[in-house]
Amino acid sequence: MSNEVYFCEPEFIDDVLYFSEISSVVDTIKDSYKEWIPATPVIISAQTGSGKNYLVENVLLPYAYNKNAKILYLSNRVALNRQEKFNLIRCIGKYVSKSNEKKFNDDLKQLSEYGLDKLYDFGCINVLSYQSLLPKIVANEIKTEDFKYVVVDEAHFFVADAKFNEYTDKILEKILSAFQTAIKIFMTATPEEIKPLILNEGSEKYKSELINIFYKQSPNFIKPNDYNTMGIEQYCNEILDKEFQVTKLANEYLGEKERIQTIEGVNANEIANAIIYELPRNYDYCKIRSLKDENSDSLKSLQPLIQQIKDEISQRNTEDKYVIFIHDKKIGKEIMKTIGTENAVMVTRESKYADENDRSRKVYEKIIRDSMFEQKVLISTAVLDNGVNLCDKKIKHIFIDEWDKTKFIQMLGRVRNPRENEEFTLNVFLINYNIATLKKFLVHEEKALKLIGNFQKMDVQERKNKVKAMLKKYEVYNNRLRSLIILQRVFEEREDCMNKLAIEKHKYDIKRLEQYISSTANEDEGKISWIKEVMVWLGKNNEVLSSEVYFKHQSYDEILNYLKDYVSSIASRKDGLNKEEQKEFRRKITNFAKELKWEKGSKNSNDLGIGKFLIEEFFEEKNINYSILSERKDHKGPYWHIKVALNNGVCNND
Repeated sequence: MSNEVYFCEPEFIDDVLYFSEISSVVDTIKDSYKEWIPATPVIISAQTGSGKNYLVENVLLPYAYNKNAKILYLSNRVALNRQEKFNLIRCIGKYVSKSNEKKFNDDLKQLSEYGLDKLYDFGCINVLSYQSLLPKIVANEIKTEDFKYVVVDEAHFFVADAKFNEYTDKILEKILSAFQTAIKIFMTATPEEIKPLILNEGSEKYKSELINIFYKQSPNFIKPNDYNTMGIEQYCNEILDKEFQVTKLANEYLGEKERIQTIEGVNANEIANAIIYELPRNYDYCKIRSLKDENSDSLKSLQPLIQQIKDEISQRNTEDKYVIFIHDKKIGKEIMKTIGTENAVMVTRESKYADENDRSRKVYEKIIRDSMFEQKVLISTAVLDNGVNLCDKKIKHIFIDEWDKTKFIQMLGRVRNPRENEEFTLNVFLINYNIATLKKFLVHEEKALKLIGNFQKMDVQERKNKVKAMLKKYEVYNNRLRSLIILQRVFEEREDCMNKLAIEKHKYDIKRLEQYISSTANEDEGKISWIKEVMVWLGKNNEVLSSEVYFKHQSYDEILNYLKDYVSSIASRKDGLNKEEQKEFRRKITNFAKELKWEKGSKNSNDLGIGKFLIEEFFEEKNINYSILSERKDHKGPYWHIKVALNNGVCNND
């Protein structure tokens, strides 16, 4: 269950070119984007906030503009699509002539988010959602041969959304096969599930397209009789290598002529399946906080966190903001009701198209335009789980109720680490799932897969009857099954009437859940079993977990009383604190200072915690009547003795 990371010098490995790790996308790729060719897809695997979109907006866009080339940018959510359109419009504004600049800016101010949905052609770049791609191609509203680049943003979409979008496999197939002369760039922070599809299925399609290009360029060349039985791999090795060199391929497929000349003599089968840029991940800014699994009741598990929010509101002692991702809108409404609508707002899929005076729509629009929200708490469904940025240094807490790694990482990535704030910490709250809850997730997946299997076993007439019953609602049916079926193809009696990626995704999730259940077989809350799995996802698997990971909300007075009891217990010791014990004491006092929102303690970034003089200042402000006496023993030490402080002096506890 470890993360897959590649770190080697550029070289061909199994027909795939891997690049060594560097800190940012732009620094990693440098000028190599000028050498990309349509025959080889590009995969950019990098953490959110590492500059994937910056590369498109500030490097690729100007380059394409100067080359009079066009880019097709594809995204998987309406929110992301709108937010990226705003960003691209601002970038395109740099190239507007002075005479048109005022009109451009005036038009931009008048443009609503919903007006943006109708716009897709911005001259040198077209911006489309995946869902609109197929209809645009069928209607001939876009011509695939017009584009030099196809940017496939949030590329995990094809697998991650397959369970509730029946067309994801068809969209991926179209991208891989239709844009023959375009360089295809796949970008994602979570490539594990989509990467094999690009490398395996994608490479077969690329080799097929190479063969098609050969025929277009050499109409007199005759395909061998046994082509269908020998397969693409053998055909490339035994036939194409003998007849053609790469320099014979169409220039518009492999790139500019100069590029082809540099690889003269390389045969078609030696073209890399993909160029992969794999960048390191760094989640050091995340602090994991675990909530107890209350028999799969998410709302009940959330109560300590909700209480913390309510206490902060009543005490008005912090401007911290919260982002809460939930599955069920009913739970979201309950949270909002408990916290109060003045301080909490929920955005869902319906927010995108609500009445223009609707509160949630206004919040949604502000997030798209400004990457911020005004309320203390933002509650969201998956409508914001991909690509949308929340850039607000006041966001200090996020709750994610999700066992799927891809979805979890994507939700976490919505809150961007403000780079100018090196001390930024994000408290990541999650439920420490027990075996019973994981088994419920597993049963849910198994039922869905069984439903799919039963449908596949039906003959064509049974399938038609099943779909008719669904449409007329004569029977109760599983919504998941309905979202996987292409109705038209059922009535056309086609076998490819279901999303094959959804089937594979269910199988994959079942396998992962079985592994998770197996790894948590010795279920013991003290061992923090599920939390350890999440730590692996975030590259924190070597981190020593302490009891602080367990979150149990306490009021301000409760924390202060607990602090006083702790200091009193340390003061009762007669032997004092040695060097190692002092470190533990400093760390605990620092944690108390942060919990009590003491400003000087909250700013401390030292692993050892605040020092002796700050501790005494903290004690004085909180009316904790103790000081620290430092002394050496037998040339060892110094030892710390916690003594009662009286009248600016120190009184011996004895």
